Amino acid sequence: MSDKKTLFLAAICHDIDHPGLTIDYQFKRGITSDNDALEKHHIRIATKILDKCKILKTLTHYEFSMFSRLILSTNMKHHDKILTKF
Repeated sequence: MSDKKTLFLAAICHDIDHPGLTIDYQFKRGITSDNDALEKHHIRIATKILDKCKILKTLTHYEFSMFSRLILSTNMKHHDKILTKF
């Protein structure tokens, strides 16, 4: 799979099974204390679906790592830090 396909796959999966609650809301309600809880959830659900569809086994270690990092980077808590790199 190419970098473009990995990016496309991450874009499709980046908010999969989103509960509709912001991370700030979840913090205030004591639901989580992990800044990346939503993104990690998206990766877990996407991984299960991609495995079931036999797509996961087509990804190299590098591609899966990139896929995961791309989804983690969608966390708005990291937005300003990411923008300073450009």
